Amino acid sequence: MKKSIMPKILIGGLIPIVALVGICIFQIQNLKHRLQTSLDNHLIQISQNIASQNLKLDYAPFECQGLIFIECKSPYIKLFLGDSDDELISSSDLNLSLKELDFKSATLGVKGQLQYGNFGDLQEYIQAFFPQDFQLDLTIKSQENKSYTAHTKLLLEAQNAHYTQDLTALMDSPKIAQIGLLPYIDSLSFLDEGTKIQNYELSLVSKNLSNKLFEIVQSKYGKSLDQNSYSAFATFLMGSTAQSFVSKPYYSQIKEVIDGFLSVILWESNKMQIFISPKTNQAIQPLYIEDVDTLLDTFFYNYNFQVKLSE
Repeated sequence: MKKSIMPKILIGGLIPIVALVGICIFQIQNLKHRLQTSLDNHLIQISQNIASQNLKLDYAPFECQGLIFIECKSPYIKLFLGDSDDELISSSDLNLSLKELDFKSATLGVKGQLQYGNFGDLQEYIQAFFPQDFQLDLTIKSQENKSYTAHTKLLLEAQNAHYTQDLTALMDSPKIAQIGLLPYIDSLSFLDEGTKIQNYELSLVSKNLSNKLFEIVQSKYGKSLDQNSYSAFATFLMGSTAQSFVSKPYYSQIKEVIDGFLSVILWESNKMQIFISPKTNQAIQPLYIEDVDTLLDTFFYNYNFQVKLSE
């Protein structure tokens, strides 16, 4: 009698488990289709917004795949100047993946390669400075109230420089409380909301950057140019850049960044780090980009700023 009951108990217990798994897979598949639509719609929106700036976006639509672990790929996204064929920057094999997901948090990963158009005499500098590979992880965790924390880790690899960005921010969002985490993620609503930075760190690590820049300058101005002349040239160039901000209220912070960067390209330091944190524990209004002056003025008024150099 007991033997005949046991299989029924096992089968009865398996039914709700199978049903739960089926519901989860169904929800993830819905998420996949909505995310693909949102990604393509955002590309259309960006293309329309930049048209007024004499820029054109050409792209291949995203295609999302996966039963449980979702990956969305676009073979290429290209930015052009006006209606010409002058390509400014492009991304190949752009990959967005849903790495982790539970009831209160989700982690998205983005990675790809970057290529740059022909910038003439600046091409060698761009190859040395500008990243060719990037990887971004974004983790969103909803809070008890109408807000969530976002943590991003960004890695950028250039030919002669390694960049990292580590950001933790608080975002107020009545929308996430209204629609829930999953619809909030797949609609990419977080892209349109303000940010209250809690901690931010940006670092630049030289990969033989000083020597590479010295070689580039020598190739343009002659092998007779020595390191002292190169240092004088770089100092003058960076000083002229800083001088253009001398009338701004945030001049001292900009000059600190420029001086730190100058130290890295003149063999004095191998690493520059920028640390940013709120000046008080009070709520800080989100920063919206109206114009560069307003953005930087508001930013440096509300946040502590520190540059650290190391070998």
